[in-house]
Amino acid sequence: MLTFYHGYSQKYDFVMTYASDSFDKVLHFNQDDSCIKFYIGTDQTVDSLINLSKKKYQAVITYAFWCKTSRDDLPGILSLLRENKDLVDVYLICSDSYDKIRYNYFYLKNHLYHYNPTFLLDIDYYKSDRNSKRMTKFIKAICPDCKTKKMGFASIIIFNQGNYLTHTNYNMDYKTKMDILKGLMMEN
Repeated sequence: MLTFYHGYSQKYDFVMTYASDSFDKVLHFNQDDSCIKFYIGTDQTVDSLINLSKKKYQAVITYAFWCKTSRDDLPGILSLLRENKDLVDVYLICSDSYDKIRYNYFYLKNHLYHYNPTFLLDIDYYKSDRNSKRMTKFIKAICPDCKTKKMGFASIIIFNQGNYLTHTNYNMDYKTKMDILKGLMMEN
């Protein structure tokens, strides 16, 4: 079993580090790099990146490798966002515990999700053993206007140059989520 909290894994080709230790690297990630980069971060980390983004849109996507909605919806959603990478920065957020990083790695690698950065929510910062509570705290902090009772895994929050624009939730079907994103991308 792999126990891995900080550093580089040659066996699995991923990097895991604290976002504060490598903030400049987070800002200059290479989307075409096949190495999956995990950053332990908080809502403050992601909020800073959103506000520093030069692109028109910023998409914060919550996921869980074990969630059926995530597995079903994310391939198409991320493909659409990748096609529009000149318009949108994508931040993947996972609230699983650090010992699940190997599963997250395989999930992202098997689906060719080379979007970077991918954030694991800081367990010490959110002071919760349950990943759903960490995710709810994250969403409430980053998006006070979002209806967190219907949000969780496979939700998308869209910002327009740092200002909240819209969001989806797990009750929406795949077509509705895609229609919202396509509508935004077609405005350009």
